[in-house]
Amino acid sequence: MRNKRAIAAALLAAGALLAIPAVSAFGDEDEGPTVSAAAALGDGITYQGRLTESGAPANGVYDIRFILYDAITGGTQVGSIQEKDNVNVAQGLFTVFLEFGATAFDGEARWIEIAVRPGASAGTYQPLAPRQVITATPYALVAKSIGIPFAATGDEPSGDAVFEINNDGDGYAILATRNTTATAGDAIVGINSGAGAGVRGNSFVTGGRGVLGHSDNVNGVAVEGSALSEGSVGGRFEGDTGVQAIANGTNPVAIELDGGIRVTGATRPAFTVVADSGTNTCLADAAVVIDHPLANSDSGALLFVTARYPAVPATPPQMFGVGYDLATCAPGDDKWAIVSDAAIPDGTQFNILVVKSPLE
Repeated sequence: MRNKRAIAAALLAAGALLAIPAVSAFGDEDEGPTVSAAAALGDGITYQGRLTESGAPANGVYDIRFILYDAITGGTQVGSIQEKDNVNVAQGLFTVFLEFGATAFDGEARWIEIAVRPGASAGTYQPLAPRQVITATPYALVAKSIGIPFAATGDEPSGDAVFEINNDGDGYAILATRNTTATAGDAIVGINSGAGAGVRGNSFVTGGRGVLGHSDNVNGVAVEGSALSEGSVGGRFEGDTGVQAIANGTNPVAIELDGGIRVTGATRPAFTVVADSGTNTCLADAAVVIDHPLANSDSGALLFVTARYPAVPATPPQMFGVGYDLATCAPGDDKWAIVSDAAIPDGTQFNILVVKSPLE
């Protein structure tokens, strides 16, 4: 019968000994079994311990109880009590598997209370004190299955990231897939309240893509940018057009289109103007005023114009150009106008594309 036994505990996590002090005794003051444990990622925590009694490896059976708390003393119990009866110890070594519950490790600090009694005993457990802090390894449970929805908040300096992912392989660093087709929505949303970009992508290798968007829905949009305040930009694409790039013959392309362009929205950069001698012409109907918010009061805008004349007259004007703020055309103050070499027939349709302020 063991009448002189002392038990101390230490925690071994992920193969590294943590700085956990030896704790209080069970029985009298003689040196007794020592407990160390290892934590491994899984549905629970695997404790792999070593018991020594009076300096020698212990052999036999022990009952060991584990209780998780949210404080080093007092506090609230977290998860279920784990009692491991008749744990076999051979040459001082034992292993137990603990399952405190899926929500036990949520990022908050945790301490574990360990208590021991002789194996095959119905006696009282003797808690070891103080409780042992659970360090980082068990929190891999949180990383294994990130809570949904996931949110992270930080206050990082310029150049640092709240959430950073690096992939050194050939796969994606981030892959976001939205599988529902029931409603409209987005796979990735980037919101920036400052002057920077909501989403920025850089590619430094041939054929690489900083950002790839794909939509296989008839109404889907692969990549969308929104400008919500005066002076903001919905999307920006930069190609290095500096002297060195040109000298090297690289001439990177800022934007490449494989397919047509469609413009939508309440204020479209592509629109039509129809000549009407009663409303928008001047200079004896030889000029048609372009009254559009994207072009008005912007002498630096670029306007691309094509014409579609009506069937009558059979010989429409032969030439036309575009001018800004015509002094002799009062309706055209601070506006662009299409000017022809002759009267422009009513019903003539001009298709116009405005590119904003290239002179800024």
